[in-house]
Amino acid sequence: MRRKLLQNYLLIILISIGITAGAFIANGYSYLVKENENNLISRVSILADSFCREKIPNTEKMENYLKEQAEKFNLRLTLINEDGKVIADSSVDGGKMENHKTRPEIRRAFRNHVGVDHRYSESTGVEYYYAAVEVKTDAFYGVLRASEPAKAFKELVDKLTFSICLLVLASIGIALFLVYYFTRKITEPIEYMTKKAEQISEGNYDGSILVDGQDEIGRLARSFNKMTRTLKIEQERVESQKEELSSILTSMSNGVAAIDSGGKLLFYNHPFIKLIQCEGEEEKGSLLGKSLYHYFRNEEALHVISQVEEEEIQAREETVLESDGEKQILLIRGTPLYRMGRKKMGVLLIMEDIT
Repeated sequence: MRRKLLQNYLLIILISIGITAGAFIANGYSYLVKENENNLISRVSILADSFCREKIPNTEKMENYLKEQAEKFNLRLTLINEDGKVIADSSVDGGKMENHKTRPEIRRAFRNHVGVDHRYSESTGVEYYYAAVEVKTDAFYGVLRASEPAKAFKELVDKLTFSICLLVLASIGIALFLVYYFTRKITEPIEYMTKKAEQISEGNYDGSILVDGQDEIGRLARSFNKMTRTLKIEQERVESQKEELSSILTSMSNGVAAIDSGGKLLFYNHPFIKLIQCEGEEEKGSLLGKSLYHYFRNEEALHVISQVEEEEIQAREETVLESDGEKQILLIRGTPLYRMGRKKMGVLLIMEDIT
């Protein structure tokens, strides 16, 4: 039982933690990407405003300005005119770069004033995040683009993923401990009660279940203890009645016996064994559970038993037995024997020597 509960609880917890961790990583990654793009847009927007205020007249000064600002903000900056031609770049020679008019971030910037993209750069061989902002001065109209290597962002994502994995492992460890603790707390009293129930089924009513608490297990334990005490009292009562009955049967001069519907002896006293002349057989072992017809075949006795079983009435017959050459007259009486609820159990026989 404990193993099954552990397996079920662990499966539920692992699935829950896995789904939660997966959703957290996916949402966290999307959030970080969006924040990184917004941060890059904010910085390039500041640079674009500064560029417009400077009113730089020629390409050479524009290139010097880009290099100076790129070093200051730790970015790669590119200036692209409305035809897509690269006017200046802070990292490479802009004149050698291909036309950028078809670049996604450039097209979006001309259309929406701002554009972002993420891709591998053919000119530098590095993966970048791009943010482009439309700029317009007296001497220039085009786009200022800022580029940031994806390496730093990927390192941040890797750190986040690593931290989440550590958190998941710690959660699993804590979950294992809690599952084991609570499963044990639940199953131990049940296993203890099961053991006690097995002892009771074997007739041992001593002892009680020591379980504290007001929960269902505690209430069940108290009910179990109450049931055990009741059974013990009932057993003692039955044993007492059995002893009383045994004493009465032993003290009687008449022979008394009970047989079931199959003729097997349920109980008897010594005078009964003596009257049916089976003392030698009893010395070999108890006759309980054995067939009366195997030891005593008497037409009148059989008639009494048959009449009681078929008609469920009291019956009586007299019979004569011979023992050591002497005749013995017996009065055989029979009466129905019932269980609780009037369920037929067998026949009670009483034999009286009336010689």
